[in-house]
Amino acid sequence: MSLRFPSAAVAAASAAVLALVGSALPASAAGPPPPAAPAETGTAAAAVLTSAQLSVAVARDFPRVLTYTDRAGGARLTGSTRPVTAVTLNGTAHPVKLKGAPAFTASTARYTLVFDDLPGVEIDASLSVTGRVTTFRVTGVRDTGAFRVGTIDIPGHDLISVASTDTGAATAFTQLDPDSTRTADVFAKVTDRTPADSSPVGASYALANTGRLAAAVESNSSYDKPSGATGGDDARFWHQARKAEDGSVRVGVWSGRWTYRGEGAPKPESGENLPWAKVVVTPDANGDKAVDWQDGAVAFRSIGVRRRAPRTPRTGSSPTSRSTSPARPPTPSCAPSTTSSGSRWRRTVWASSPCSRATARRATTPPTPTTAATTTSGPAGSRTSTHC
Repeated sequence: MSLRFPSAAVAAASAAVLALVGSALPASAAGPPPPAAPAETGTAAAAVLTSAQLSVAVARDFPRVLTYTDRAGGARLTGSTRPVTAVTLNGTAHPVKLKGAPAFTASTARYTLVFDDLPGVEIDASLSVTGRVTTFRVTGVRDTGAFRVGTIDIPGHDLISVASTDTGAATAFTQLDPDSTRTADVFAKVTDRTPADSSPVGASYALANTGRLAAAVESNSSYDKPSGATGGDDARFWHQARKAEDGSVRVGVWSGRWTYRGEGAPKPESGENLPWAKVVVTPDANGDKAVDWQDGAVAFRSIGVRRRAPRTPRTGSSPTSRSTSPARPPTPSCAPSTTSSGSRWRRTVWASSPCSRATARRATTPPTPTTAATTTSGPAGSRTSTHC
């Protein structure tokens, strides 16, 4: 069995992102109380799930979100725009279809996926919305002696996407880097001149926004045998820019691989450790009367999970057994950190610290986005950065 535990530096950097000082979104993003809504509305191609803050249109052909609509202001953010016709199990793509019509309630949609070439293999999945958070979750897996499900990928399963046709469309991606003298933060506008990606690009964290709504994603993605592009938490998410026939460009973001049964593990994952991914969608969350990547970073506090530091592996343990419990606020500290590096992304998560908010705000002033991906660098030669 190949066990996966992140390096101490990477785990510490991940913890720095999640050293949060509160999990609730600002009141400005709270939204109105919910009016009465039917359990299912919309056209034959979509159903609508609702919470107090969001109306979420979901597909009937696969558990995918089509759009997120802010109920207070009417702004809309897109999810998936293309059907999902295959799911990758154990590294091989298999055509997928629904066993029957999905079941809907006011806030939840439930699906059962089956595979013509894998008789007896079924996956139960759901989409649900609570507040500003929409969750995709695998709720059950049934496999056979002839085919045991080990890993699950859903390539192109865009949880969120933004296009050059959206006013103010932009993305922010980062990878964790134990070297505190540099950062892998990449901020970019999405325009017709944004080059298409020939293949998906990995990221540790991902944000996307238009001029009216921002979104952050979280996942319990885990690779049984990480290597190369999937090592070091660098492919917890995949993103890809695609060129449409009309010349517009859309960037989609989806979860990385999930491990359901690690090689050599005595039993598969269950309960809260089953695959899931979350999207939080918010309007202006930091009160600056604008919407950009920083609002997505602020909203990330409500879905971020703390990734446990390395520990001694137990024989037969699953690679996904490390903690993904909701992040809890630490004791406030203004001490310099050797783990946050020059990442503006991470310092924004710190911006509401009881320490000097003004200092943190100055530290998180975003760079001017470019029409192509631009990597920003931290202070050369500096091994520490002060959060506040």
